Amino acid sequence: MYNTFCLLHFDSSVISPRRFGKSGLVIHALEAIEGENSGIDTLYTDIYATESLSDFIDNLSSAVLAKFPEKTPLGMRFWSFIKSIRPYLTFDQLTGFPQVHLEFASQLQKEATLKNIFDLLNGSSRNPIVIAIDEFQQISGWDDLRGLRRVLLPLA
Repeated sequence: MYNTFCLLHFDSSVISPRRFGKSGLVIHALEAIEGENSGIDTLYTDIYATESLSDFIDNLSSAVLAKFPEKTPLGMRFWSFIKSIRPYLTFDQLTGFPQVHLEFASQLQKEATLKNIFDLLNGSSRNPIVIAIDEFQQISGWDDLRGLRRVLLPLA
């Protein structure tokens, strides 16, 4: 599985009716990728509960903070970045992981923040990072979908 995903370097989608185990499959694939090669990091985020680009940024930021603790080089850089944009932090009652909440003055600020997050993930890790965004179909209901497209399309 690792060879297929990493050598071909492509985006993919898994489509089936609800409750058929797609999320479990994605999580298993990420675990297999990390297990086969310690030179690759993975990041999983489920955006089912998101309703906007702001929610997506909060969700992605929380996933990064949960995956890369502050003691790691990427974690230190990410915490520094997050602190610079004045987050509101809470802690998940079940996992204890920090949950990030950001406020934005404009659409351009949201897009710039998301681009900075992806730039930071791309440039701050010694290892390549495979990012899995679960329930991606949720973006179809967002009012600010164009902002996400402007940031993600150049990354592909």
